[in-house]
Amino acid sequence: MRQSAGAEVADPPNGPRWRSLIWLSFVILAAIEFAISVRWLARQPMTDLPIFLNATRRFADGGQLYESAGDTEHYAPVAAVFKYPPLYALLLRPFVELRMAVALRALFWVHVVIYVATIAGWLALAGAARRGAPLAAVAGGTIAALSFGPAFESLRGAQLELPILALLALATAAWSTRRDIVLGAALGTAAALKVYPILLLLALLAARRWRAVASFVVTIALLALVCLVAFGTAECRAWLFGVLPLMLREPPTNLLENTSLSRQLMSLGIAPEAAKRIGQAVALPLIAAGCWLAAVAARSGPRAEKLV
Repeated sequence: MRQSAGAEVADPPNGPRWRSLIWLSFVILAAIEFAISVRWLARQPMTDLPIFLNATRRFADGGQLYESAGDTEHYAPVAAVFKYPPLYALLLRPFVELRMAVALRALFWVHVVIYVATIAGWLALAGAARRGAPLAAVAGGTIAALSFGPAFESLRGAQLELPILALLALATAAWSTRRDIVLGAALGTAAALKVYPILLLLALLAARRWRAVASFVVTIALLALVCLVAFGTAECRAWLFGVLPLMLREPPTNLLENTSLSRQLMSLGIAPEAAKRIGQAVALPLIAAGCWLAAVAARSGPRAEKLV
């Protein structure tokens, strides 16, 4: 509170102007550091993405998308084979017509745009939800997102985690605005790209968001139908009953767990199997707590659901 000619003048909602300028300076520095890091990453070689593009190109030329799942050596950890669901290959299909170097560069920048758009969407959501949100919280969240190590790890390989993060951000916005069709479609698409987001269906069930559950199921069914048409039953069956079970049994390694809590634990010298179990021990109670909060909020009304 400042005094002016004997009268009290309130500070701006986010404190003195100098404090806002300091936060803005930190955000600008984080953005500059992000731009420099992205520019450096753009010049680094990619390991996995050329494998996925080559597998997709092989299928487009009349070959198989998946190696024989019966030969477990093909699907040993870090094996150079396509392991993702058919939907991912469908998304890669437009890029296989390009030269490899051009396709890799294009996919890298697509992922950068997705991540920046996710941050911008989070800022818009935060501003819409809380007009009086503390500047420190908004600026701190932006700085953390621009400096988030696992995001750079995902960008380096143009991995699926960033598109999935964008879908989860969309689902978060849809949850708070009760757009259940969008909510279910976003989570269903994320689960079709990489299996683990299917656990979030538990939160929809706990909150009794039945339209979102129906949208989730319909989205999964429609995407499965599209993949069946695009790749045929043999390839879809190979992934669902051959590749997926093998992946679920993969022992953890530093290379496989490159964006998870397990990776951070392994960097401390903890054995890979123990690190994975600790990560699961942390994640499962958090999921259960999230489902409990969703159920409580559903009984308390729309206002409480927005807080969740």
